Amino acid sequence: MELKIWDEKIQHRLLEKKLLIPTQLESTFDQQNHFETTTAKLLAAQLINKTDLRTTLEELTGLRCIDPELLNIYPDFLDKIQSLLPLRLLQKSLCFPFKLDIHHLHVTLVNPFDQALLEELEAGTGLKVKPYICHENGIRGALQKYFTNPLLADGEIPLEQLLIECDRLVNQQLKLLKNPEDFYSVILTAPAILKTTRQLLLQAIENRASDLHFEHEEHLVKIRIRRDGILVPLVSLHKMTGQAISSRLRSMAGLNLQASLLPEDGSINRTLIPGRQIEIRLSSCPTLHGEKIVLRIADKNLKQIGIEELGLAPFQKSCLEKNLNRQNGLILVTGPTGSGKTSTLYAILSALNNGKRNIMTAEDPVERNLPGINQVVCQNEGGLSFAKALKSFLRQDPDVLMVGEIRDEETAGIALKGSLTGHLVLSTLHTNDAPSTLHRLVNMNLDLFTLATAVRLIIAQRLVRKLCADCKIPLTPSEHEKLVQRFPRLKNHLLYAPKGCPNCQHSGYYGRLALFEFLEITPDLEPLILEKAPAHRFRESMQKRNFATLEESAWSALEKGNTSLEEVLSFSLD
Repeated sequence: MELKIWDEKIQHRLLEKKLLIPTQLESTFDQQNHFETTTAKLLAAQLINKTDLRTTLEELTGLRCIDPELLNIYPDFLDKIQSLLPLRLLQKSLCFPFKLDIHHLHVTLVNPFDQALLEELEAGTGLKVKPYICHENGIRGALQKYFTNPLLADGEIPLEQLLIECDRLVNQQLKLLKNPEDFYSVILTAPAILKTTRQLLLQAIENRASDLHFEHEEHLVKIRIRRDGILVPLVSLHKMTGQAISSRLRSMAGLNLQASLLPEDGSINRTLIPGRQIEIRLSSCPTLHGEKIVLRIADKNLKQIGIEELGLAPFQKSCLEKNLNRQNGLILVTGPTGSGKTSTLYAILSALNNGKRNIMTAEDPVERNLPGINQVVCQNEGGLSFAKALKSFLRQDPDVLMVGEIRDEETAGIALKGSLTGHLVLSTLHTNDAPSTLHRLVNMNLDLFTLATAVRLIIAQRLVRKLCADCKIPLTPSEHEKLVQRFPRLKNHLLYAPKGCPNCQHSGYYGRLALFEFLEITPDLEPLILEKAPAHRFRESMQKRNFATLEESAWSALEKGNTSLEEVLSFSLD
């Protein structure tokens, strides 16, 4: 809500309560002073009193009215705020932070409905904002009273400088404070720890990291990021500084401050970048030298990809669309962890989500909210397994069912049953390729006839790094000739190698490319399932129908100049 609209709302309530008459309101229009809001001008002209205005503000917002001019603000708190937030933001936005604790920044505002401001405050401090209400006069008076230095630095402090300050602060507090609880209550709200934690998260996001790893060793904590599927070093911290930042992350995720002796999970729901939805899931695990923390980073502002953006070959796209038009059957997406299975499933769900189908999903966790689709979070600890969710779904008149993963015989059996009773069922399985998927299902002791008639399509996939379009360089004729001697199939193709530039963080790669292997279960393959044929028999059938294997898809990506020989060879060894 804009400040002008909010101000008008307060005026109307004052008129309704007869605390103000229209002529008094009109008299403020010609007043020229530094106040922005009409209610502030009324207060300055003594046409209304602070008590009446305070009561009105609390009635309208349901928030407590805090006048910061009446508070005792200590210098050390002001130092913390000055290190976290620029003064010009407080002056422009008419807000005053007055309290800081481990989880929250307590702020009194003229307009508590300014969502952009709340996000900016959270992004600047890494804390959840707890809002209060106040009139403009109180905010301006407190800013003038307490913040007398107009030369506050607004720029970002380099990470190296922040880490030096963190080390100094930690060493100082360890000498001063003997009680661990006192140590954590002081250190976790220190500006250096707050800013360093936030900057580490921002640096990971800016580097396109999917994961951020905190790994405790004997004398230090190493921080690495996973970018385009590869772990690369980010920075190393002294042991106690790393422990303090790890505790800060635990606090942000709603966990106990000190490391647990058991693995724990949490999520960080803080605005790191105003206007962007960044979801961070935290996983902690006790190790020999301390707690390993992994943060999974998901940018919700990234466009949801569709089938067109998956990078399927024409015959693969045609095969997928044909099977999606069926009323029933089981479609499986397979591959190891981190191979992009969920992205493929979401692209398929988006294609099916035309408003004419009842689509229900069972996921652990829900990676992305899909409007128009009924998504259920499954957690074994809470008693809701994939199998239980599927049983419930079958009583909900569904058209399409998606279960995040087939982990056991019970879930597989229910998925097969659902696919034979008029439902299109989607799921994933952890297997290396499409033919071995059938072998895995057969070993689950499922009914072979049901399996042969229910499974329609198996899609196996992997990811390889894409060459950076800004800096990839063609191989020299001599380099190309040497490769052709090893791999004659590359003779008539222009090949590229990674170079490195600022756009790709000097790695030579930017983003990843999905490779696919399709196995469509046609009537001629059903006898192979019934006789429990080995995987190579199904692979032979794929070759007869010119269905590319995963390795062939990798070589095709190389020949098109999308990836490097290094990526193809490492893929081929998997």
